Amino acid sequence: MRTLPRPVRLSGDSYTSLARTPWAGTRLVERFGKRLPKGGAPRIGESWEFSIGPELPSSTIDGEPLSALVSRDEDWTGPSRARSLGLLVKLLDTDEPLSLQIHPRDDDPLLAPDESGKPEAWYVAAAREDAWIAFGFRASTRREDVLRAIDAKDGSLVALLQRVPARVGDCFVVDAGTPHAIGPGVTLVEPQFVREGKRGVTYRYWDWDRRYDDEGRPSEHGAPRALHLERALAVTDWESAGASLLERSFLRAGAPRRDDALGFELLAGRPTTLAPAEGSLASEWLRVVRVAGSGKRPFFHGESLHALSVLEGSGALVDGRGRALVELAPGASVAIPARHEDLWIEAERLHAIRASVEP
Repeated sequence: MRTLPRPVRLSGDSYTSLARTPWAGTRLVERFGKRLPKGGAPRIGESWEFSIGPELPSSTIDGEPLSALVSRDEDWTGPSRARSLGLLVKLLDTDEPLSLQIHPRDDDPLLAPDESGKPEAWYVAAAREDAWIAFGFRASTRREDVLRAIDAKDGSLVALLQRVPARVGDCFVVDAGTPHAIGPGVTLVEPQFVREGKRGVTYRYWDWDRRYDDEGRPSEHGAPRALHLERALAVTDWESAGASLLERSFLRAGAPRRDDALGFELLAGRPTTLAPAEGSLASEWLRVVRVAGSGKRPFFHGESLHALSVLEGSGALVDGRGRALVELAPGASVAIPARHEDLWIEAERLHAIRASVEP
């Protein structure tokens, strides 16, 4: 009889350099226990929790590359192999706002052969009281309005953005053509889809007129980060500006109910029997499920490879005989095959995100 693969704990120590993420915060170290190399700065902007691609690839805690593991057995990826291998999940933490940026469509004719679009979703895991997220331009905003505001160098571009306070439990679906900026004091789980073997593309409109040295520290004598204004404007979906964009792409799910019975809540994706779909966001690319509460229940089979990122609480993934396979703790991420043996999740006041690519 064929033995199906088991879930594995990932090392969770692939970090983007501060030169690339000068806006980084300290909560991934303080709250999620991320370990830095000796002498490293306590700030981490991005932790690539689940990555199969060539850039910052993930490994298991035993040191095996995730890409090698999932390539050995088709049960890891399921029938939608090409989509499964495009899953990328990050933890992101900010002390300063990110640049105002945008991602192109996957079929954009100006993408290079090694480039991919980057549809993504955000789940707010923690937020300061004054934290915010900018998502899309206000209604009736046009190209000339954006150019005029950037040329003015007076911060008037901010007035063109739709900004919402960031709260734990907020979920966004960030489709191609949507201008966006993550404000200071936000910690996110960020599932993305990037084509296998390619790198996701981001274009920046504006970066708050900041300058940095070569190590990502603010410096009046440093250089500004590269901008891509013409490309950003060219891929902007001008017809989706305004409140309707927020209505279909933003869900305020509220803080998780960690004292309730353990449950699965679909936040974004296509409806399934896994969790109630009422109020969830539609997503062509990604499925985001919140796992929260205490108790034990089956961890259902999926149709594609998926990742579980633990934010709070404790527990374990166990087999049908109750034997622990993977321990769960804040900051842990787990790769779970599309097809697996009888699998259960036991939890104590758990708060986690299960992410996968829609097949």
